[in-house]
Amino acid sequence: MRMRKLWLFSLLCVGACALLASWLVAYVVIGGWALQTAGSWSGTGILLTLLLLAAGALVVPYMHATEGLDSGSGPIFTALRVFLGTAALTLVAAGITTALAGPQLYHARFGERTEALIVETEPALSEDGERVGTRYRVASHATEEDLGWLMRGPMERAAEGDRIAVTVDPRGWLGPIAAERLGWTTVPTAVLVCCLAAVALAALGIVAAALLLW
Repeated sequence: MRMRKLWLFSLLCVGACALLASWLVAYVVIGGWALQTAGSWSGTGILLTLLLLAAGALVVPYMHATEGLDSGSGPIFTALRVFLGTAALTLVAAGITTALAGPQLYHARFGERTEALIVETEPALSEDGERVGTRYRVASHATEEDLGWLMRGPMERAAEGDRIAVTVDPRGWLGPIAAERLGWTTVPTAVLVCCLAAVALAALGIVAAALLLW
Protein backbone atom coordinates (compact mmCIF):
# COMPACT_ATOMS: atom_id res chain seq x y z
CA MET A 1 0.00 0.00 0.00
CA ARG A 2 2.77 2.40 0.88
CA MET A 3 4.60 1.65 -2.37
CA ARG A 4 1.41 2.34 -4.33
CA LYS A 5 1.06 5.74 -2.68
CA LEU A 6 4.71 6.50 -3.39
CA TRP A 7 4.16 5.60 -7.05
CA LEU A 8 1.12 7.87 -7.30
CA PHE A 9 2.96 10.74 -5.61
CA SER A 10 5.97 10.33 -7.91
CA LEU A 11 3.73 10.23 -10.97
CA LEU A 12 2.01 13.47 -10.02
CA CYS A 13 5.35 15.16 -9.34
CA VAL A 14 6.57 14.15 -12.80
CA GLY A 15 3.35 15.49 -14.30
CA ALA A 16 3.76 18.80 -12.49
CA CYS A 17 7.34 19.12 -13.75
CA ALA A 18 6.23 18.35 -17.32
CA LEU A 19 3.52 21.01 -17.12
CA LEU A 20 5.96 23.60 -15.76
CA ALA A 21 8.50 22.72 -18.47
CA SER A 22 5.78 23.08 -21.13
CA TRP A 23 5.02 26.58 -19.86
CA LEU A 24 8.69 27.58 -20.03
CA VAL A 25 9.09 26.23 -23.57
CA ALA A 26 5.84 27.91 -24.64
CA TYR A 27 7.04 31.23 -23.25
CA VAL A 28 10.36 30.95 -25.10
CA VAL A 29 8.49 30.31 -28.37
CA ILE A 30 5.99 33.12 -27.78
CA GLY A 31 8.78 35.44 -26.68
CA GLY A 32 10.74 34.66 -29.84
CA TRP A 33 7.75 35.53 -31.99
CA ALA A 34 7.11 38.67 -29.98
CA LEU A 35 10.69 39.78 -30.62
CA GLN A 36 10.43 38.74 -34.29
CA THR A 37 13.46 36.48 -34.02
CA ALA A 38 11.75 33.09 -34.23
CA GLY A 39 13.37 30.80 -36.74
CA SER A 40 13.10 27.16 -37.69
CA TRP A 41 13.23 26.19 -34.01
CA SER A 42 9.71 27.59 -33.49
CA GLY A 43 8.03 24.50 -34.92
CA THR A 44 10.15 22.27 -32.72
CA GLY A 45 9.32 24.43 -29.70
CA ILE A 46 5.59 24.20 -30.39
CA LEU A 47 5.77 20.42 -30.77
CA LEU A 48 7.78 20.07 -27.57
CA THR A 49 5.30 22.30 -25.73
CA LEU A 50 2.35 20.19 -26.85
CA LEU A 51 4.11 16.96 -25.92
CA LEU A 52 5.06 18.21 -22.46
CA LEU A 53 1.60 19.66 -21.88
CA ALA A 54 -0.02 16.38 -22.91
CA ALA A 55 2.36 14.39 -20.71
CA GLY A 56 1.51 16.49 -17.68
CA ALA A 57 -2.21 16.79 -18.32
CA LEU A 58 -2.66 13.04 -18.98
CA VAL A 59 -1.18 12.02 -15.63
CA VAL A 60 -4.43 12.54 -13.73
CA PRO A 61 -6.71 10.83 -16.30
CA TYR A 62 -4.24 7.93 -16.30
CA MET A 63 -4.45 7.70 -12.53
CA HIS A 64 -8.24 7.81 -12.71
CA ALA A 65 -8.30 4.93 -15.18
CA THR A 66 -5.74 2.74 -13.43
CA GLU A 67 -5.99 3.70 -9.77
CA GLY A 68 -9.66 4.51 -9.34
CA LEU A 69 -9.46 8.21 -8.53
CA ASP A 70 -12.68 10.21 -8.71
CA SER A 71 -12.85 11.84 -12.14
CA GLY A 72 -13.38 15.58 -12.29
CA SER A 73 -13.43 16.13 -8.55
CA GLY A 74 -11.08 16.25 -5.60
CA PRO A 75 -8.00 18.35 -4.88
CA ILE A 76 -5.85 16.86 -7.64
CA PHE A 77 -8.27 17.74 -10.41
CA THR A 78 -8.84 21.16 -8.86
CA ALA A 79 -5.07 21.78 -8.74
CA LEU A 80 -4.75 20.73 -12.40
CA ARG A 81 -7.50 23.11 -13.49
CA VAL A 82 -5.93 25.93 -11.48
CA PHE A 83 -2.57 25.28 -13.15
CA LEU A 84 -3.99 25.28 -16.67
CA GLY A 85 -5.89 28.51 -16.03
CA THR A 86 -2.87 30.15 -14.44
CA ALA A 87 -0.60 28.99 -17.27
CA ALA A 88 -2.89 30.49 -19.93
CA LEU A 89 -3.24 33.85 -18.18
CA THR A 90 0.47 34.18 -17.38
CA LEU A 91 1.47 33.27 -20.93
CA VAL A 92 -0.71 36.08 -22.24
CA ALA A 93 0.71 38.55 -19.72
CA ALA A 94 4.32 37.45 -20.30
CA GLY A 95 3.90 37.50 -24.08
CA ILE A 96 2.50 41.04 -24.11
CA THR A 97 5.23 42.22 -21.72
CA THR A 98 7.92 40.67 -23.89
CA ALA A 99 6.49 42.25 -27.04
CA LEU A 100 6.46 45.69 -25.43
CA ALA A 101 9.67 45.62 -23.39
CA GLY A 102 11.59 42.49 -24.39
CA PRO A 103 14.37 44.24 -26.33
CA GLN A 104 14.95 46.72 -23.50
CA LEU A 105 15.12 43.92 -20.91
CA TYR A 106 17.53 41.91 -23.03
CA HIS A 107 19.83 44.83 -23.85
CA ALA A 108 19.82 46.04 -20.24
CA ARG A 109 21.36 42.70 -19.28
CA PHE A 110 23.44 41.70 -22.30
CA GLY A 111 23.80 44.76 -24.54
CA GLU A 112 27.02 46.68 -25.10
CA ARG A 113 26.86 50.46 -25.41
CA THR A 114 28.48 52.13 -28.39
CA GLU A 115 28.27 55.33 -30.42
CA ALA A 116 26.56 55.10 -33.79
CA LEU A 117 25.57 57.21 -36.76
CA ILE A 118 22.16 57.10 -38.40
CA VAL A 119 22.81 56.13 -42.01
CA GLU A 120 19.27 55.55 -43.27
CA THR A 121 15.71 56.34 -42.25
CA GLU A 122 12.36 55.22 -43.55
CA PRO A 123 8.74 55.58 -42.41
CA ALA A 124 7.39 52.89 -40.08
CA LEU A 125 3.96 51.95 -41.42
CA SER A 126 1.02 50.22 -39.79
CA GLU A 127 -0.88 47.39 -41.48
CA ASP A 128 -3.25 50.03 -42.86
CA GLY A 129 -0.37 51.89 -44.47
CA GLU A 130 -0.46 54.80 -42.02
CA ARG A 131 2.81 56.21 -40.74
CA VAL A 132 3.31 55.39 -37.06
CA GLY A 133 6.93 56.44 -36.65
CA THR A 134 10.38 56.25 -38.20
CA ARG A 135 12.80 53.36 -38.61
CA TYR A 136 16.52 53.97 -38.26
CA ARG A 137 19.48 52.08 -39.67
CA VAL A 138 22.74 52.75 -37.84
CA ALA A 139 26.44 52.13 -38.28
CA SER A 140 29.29 52.19 -35.79
CA HIS A 141 30.73 55.68 -35.38
CA ALA A 142 34.23 54.28 -34.84
CA THR A 143 34.44 51.55 -37.49
CA GLU A 144 31.50 52.39 -39.83
CA GLU A 145 30.34 48.77 -39.43
CA ASP A 146 26.68 48.33 -40.27
CA LEU A 147 24.76 47.62 -37.05
CA GLY A 148 21.36 47.13 -38.68
CA TRP A 149 17.94 48.59 -38.02
CA LEU A 150 17.10 49.79 -34.53
CA MET A 151 14.45 47.69 -32.77
CA ARG A 152 13.67 50.69 -30.58
CA GLY A 153 14.56 54.12 -31.93
CA PRO A 154 15.34 57.35 -30.09
CA MET A 155 12.62 59.13 -28.13
CA GLU A 156 12.73 62.16 -30.42
CA ARG A 157 12.83 62.02 -34.20
CA ALA A 158 16.38 62.05 -35.59
CA ALA A 159 17.81 62.55 -39.07
CA GLU A 160 20.42 60.83 -41.21
CA GLY A 161 23.91 61.74 -40.05
CA ASP A 162 22.89 62.25 -36.41
CA ARG A 163 25.08 60.61 -33.78
CA ILE A 164 23.30 58.60 -31.10
CA ALA A 165 24.20 56.13 -28.36
CA VAL A 166 22.96 52.57 -28.95
CA THR A 167 23.37 49.18 -27.36
CA VAL A 168 24.22 46.18 -29.53
CA ASP A 169 23.87 42.47 -28.86
CA PRO A 170 27.32 40.83 -29.05
CA ARG A 171 25.61 37.50 -29.79
CA GLY A 172 23.72 38.94 -32.73
CA TRP A 173 20.36 37.57 -31.60
CA LEU A 174 18.59 40.92 -31.42
CA GLY A 175 19.01 44.15 -33.32
CA PRO A 176 20.34 47.29 -31.62
CA ILE A 177 18.22 49.75 -29.68
CA ALA A 178 18.70 53.39 -28.69
CA ALA A 179 20.48 53.52 -25.32
CA GLU A 180 17.97 56.02 -23.96
CA ARG A 181 15.30 53.29 -24.13
CA LEU A 182 16.93 51.30 -21.31
CA GLY A 183 15.58 53.42 -18.46
CA TRP A 184 12.24 51.60 -17.94
CA THR A 185 12.81 47.95 -17.07
CA THR A 186 11.73 47.52 -13.44
CA VAL A 187 8.01 47.11 -14.07
CA PRO A 188 8.25 44.63 -16.99
CA THR A 189 10.86 42.64 -15.06
CA ALA A 190 8.50 42.45 -12.09
CA VAL A 191 5.65 41.31 -14.35
CA LEU A 192 7.73 38.46 -15.83
CA VAL A 193 8.97 37.39 -12.38
CA CYS A 194 5.39 37.37 -11.06
CA CYS A 195 4.23 35.29 -14.04
CA LEU A 196 6.95 32.70 -13.45
CA ALA A 197 6.27 32.66 -9.70
CA ALA A 198 2.53 32.21 -10.26
CA VAL A 199 2.92 29.26 -12.63
CA ALA A 200 5.55 27.68 -10.34
CA LEU A 201 3.20 27.98 -7.36
CA ALA A 202 0.40 26.44 -9.43
CA ALA A 203 2.69 23.49 -10.23
CA LEU A 204 3.55 23.18 -6.55
CA GLY A 205 -0.19 23.10 -5.91
CA ILE A 206 -0.36 19.84 -7.87
CA VAL A 207 2.44 18.42 -5.72
CA ALA A 208 0.65 19.61 -2.57
CA ALA A 209 -2.54 17.90 -3.73
CA ALA A 210 -0.53 14.75 -4.32
CA LEU A 211 0.53 14.77 -0.67
CA LEU A 212 -3.12 14.22 0.23
CA LEU A 213 -2.76 10.73 -1.23
CA TRP A 214 -0.65 9.73 1.74
